[in-house]
Amino acid sequence: MFAGFAAALPLFDDDGSVAGVQIGDMGVQHDGSRGPNFTPGPEVRARLTVIAEGCRGSLAKVLIQPLPARREHAIRRSTRSA
Repeated sequence: MFAGFAAALPLFDDDGSVAGVQIGDMGVQHDGSRGPNFTPGPEVRARLTVIAEGCRGSLAKVLIQPLPARREHAIRRSTRSA
């Protein structure tokens, strides 16, 4: 685990399985441009990648999007009233 470093993108193997994450870029200005201390985010690859941000997180959205059955199930579950 890398505390204090936010994952920006999931990484995939050739077979489509999750291979890790790319850490967010550092040194980006408020307007989105690269600052003088810009460093591209490193790739962290692992045999097991745990995404623990909930179904509304930015990585979860990327991972759930290509799965239509799971996306529909997630929408139904989140709209149920208790």
